Amino acid sequence: MKTVQSIPRPMNTPLIRDVSAYQNFRLTKVTPEAQALIGDVVKKAASHIARRMPRVIRCFECYLQITDGPVLGARETWVANIRVLESFIGALNSPAFIQAKGSTRAAYVQVGMYLLTTLGGQTVDKNVSTGPRSSLVMQFTERFQTLQLNESAVILWRAWPVTPLSGKVISLPLYGVYEAHGAAIAQSLHDACATYVATRRIDRIPGFKELADYLSGLPSFNFSTYQSPDSSSLLWENFYQFYKDSRAGKCKPQTILNDWCTFCSFAQSALIGPGLISPPAGGMPGPLAEDIFSTEDNKALAKLLLPVPPELGTYQALAFLREEMPKTLHIIKKWATDEAESLYNRAKARRHAARLGTARVRPEDAEGKSNPRSLMNRENPTFYENACATYERYGHISRQDYENPAGIFPDNLELVSHELGLPSAGTLLAHATLLVHEHPEIIPSFLENLRLWNSSGKLTGLVRLGKVTYLIGKKYRAHGKHVIKQIQLTKTSRRLIVEILRITSNLRKYLKDRGDPNWRYLFLSCDKGFDYPTRLTRFSPLTSGPGPRERLANAFYQAGAPSIAYVHTLAKQFSLRSVRHTRAITIFLETHSEVEMAKALGHARRSRALNSYLPKALAAFLRVRWIRAFQTRIIVHTTRNSPHQLIASGLCDTHALNMFMEQHPFPDIDQLSHSYDEGSVAATDSDIKNGTFVINGSVGNLTVLTNIIRAVDEANQPMNANAKYWASLSKHVIEYIKSQSGRQPSLAKAIYEAESNSRILDLSLVIYA
Repeated sequence: MKTVQSIPRPMNTPLIRDVSAYQNFRLTKVTPEAQALIGDVVKKAASHIARRMPRVIRCFECYLQITDGPVLGARETWVANIRVLESFIGALNSPAFIQAKGSTRAAYVQVGMYLLTTLGGQTVDKNVSTGPRSSLVMQFTERFQTLQLNESAVILWRAWPVTPLSGKVISLPLYGVYEAHGAAIAQSLHDACATYVATRRIDRIPGFKELADYLSGLPSFNFSTYQSPDSSSLLWENFYQFYKDSRAGKCKPQTILNDWCTFCSFAQSALIGPGLISPPAGGMPGPLAEDIFSTEDNKALAKLLLPVPPELGTYQALAFLREEMPKTLHIIKKWATDEAESLYNRAKARRHAARLGTARVRPEDAEGKSNPRSLMNRENPTFYENACATYERYGHISRQDYENPAGIFPDNLELVSHELGLPSAGTLLAHATLLVHEHPEIIPSFLENLRLWNSSGKLTGLVRLGKVTYLIGKKYRAHGKHVIKQIQLTKTSRRLIVEILRITSNLRKYLKDRGDPNWRYLFLSCDKGFDYPTRLTRFSPLTSGPGPRERLANAFYQAGAPSIAYVHTLAKQFSLRSVRHTRAITIFLETHSEVEMAKALGHARRSRALNSYLPKALAAFLRVRWIRAFQTRIIVHTTRNSPHQLIASGLCDTHALNMFMEQHPFPDIDQLSHSYDEGSVAATDSDIKNGTFVINGSVGNLTVLTNIIRAVDEANQPMNANAKYWASLSKHVIEYIKSQSGRQPSLAKAIYEAESNSRILDLSLVIYA
């Protein structure tokens, strides 16, 4: 055994990053007898001890293997290895051994101390502190740091990590493959995944766990066996069936299909493309992404705050979007506004009340001074002012530095955190929601990675130029590329940023004083209140899971949601992403413009923008509807002095005409007609190849165009510019439709009928000057 020089000692390279990655690891040091013994003592433990015990036992197995520790079974083996338990507690407290935030690390240490006292038989004086920063636990930590480690065990327990562009390390579930087929196969899969994720901002590879489980169950496996299309097809067909069976009943069928499509992309890029496995004959089994029409539709619908009921037809779905989306956004905005104001007002009130209260002195700072506990008794009429004075005197207090904040604050620290306006977990979600609502171009990752100060302490993420203030950060792309995004703040969003900075000021000072670079980021949190401050790296956990959704549902109901069923649906759909997407759709419905929607979202182009936010059928319907409206607007304009205006436009009466003009305020058509070019000619084949045109037409509309062409061609006196323009445009359009007859047979048929009726309209009053 030798000391492993590569064992991670720096805080940013822990051995254990994710305890859940070790579910398939066999417990060889902690025997079944030892597990049964632990099960007996856990029955008498507090709930928070029992809840964390399985994870701590996994960590204990890791510790015993990397230190070549003893095999533990009966109670006697635990008593005989007290020093092993003590060093394990030190490992739990060491950032080199396990990655954990302050409160979680403290809880793990507490579980370790519980094992030490109940199974190890060690007696710890109740007056002696056993927190992470206590002298006793720090002694255990120093002891762990001096241990010699088993190199092969260290490599194994690193759990095959890969790092995507997001920076969050993913541990691959390759232990079963390693045990079944050896280190070389596991390493090849690891290398393939590492290359794949290195260029992507992802946090998982859908289907890879099932692939690892499937390969683990094979009696033998070698990549050389699958170098023919037939053998590759057999492998993937068998795995596809295994994949469906493994996930059946655990998630929705549509999710299974969606993840399979993503996995197929991974398999092609990481396994088939590099040559590890031959391309299968006939392609991958199962449906591919382009074959699942409803997959894209469901993805689009899943992005909205309220799902469009599937039983609605296209017209009803559009009516639903028009009516319900603005109402839903109003509820979300009211909730967020109320929450944000409440948090900011509590933080502001704390600073004011601190001047009126008496701070309770920490026992180590008392030096004989009067320091009565009654200052924090909730029956004391000034307990709130005293608590505020205490917090403002010491600044932010973390359990990591001061083990027992409850000793100098009122009872119920979570309630105290709320009363003092501390930015505990989830409280700044409302501010983030309002920022996204105000600026739909903001995506969640922009806020999660928004760094306001650079490494020199210069404010670079919030810049004022003249009277305009910009928020500057990185907008990350799915495949790793990012662009620098400048958000021009409004008066509302500027106020929100100032509020966030004031709410988090004590946390920011705490981190800065300790040299923690996270102080430079906008969004900070102190978890349950008196915990070590961290940056909010992900907003999604704040809106997912039973607990957060239940809290959101209650809050939405208080904000005016119409029913219990409605708020639960809204809470399930709610996220910063769904707020952004819903805002995009409402902008489109208000402006009838994909350009305006793309602009609001910060997209450089409007290409496929609508398809990203609505089901294909509904997006196509809306496009066709706007095209028809524009065509009708052209006809209305062209025939504005003609008695045939209503017939040509298809509108029933003047009231319908007036309503149409109000609902469809397109750009000034007169400006278009002035651009007529005498040298313009009808579209040729070469012209058509140079661009793509979106055309929708009915027999009635096309009949008007053919009549305009005929009237201009047969004119025997000077014509106005409008007539020349529309005749030229009509020739271009009709020639293009004819050239596309094989692709658009319905339009070709409409052209045939329209040309048959090219002499039914008298346009002499329209075309002559």
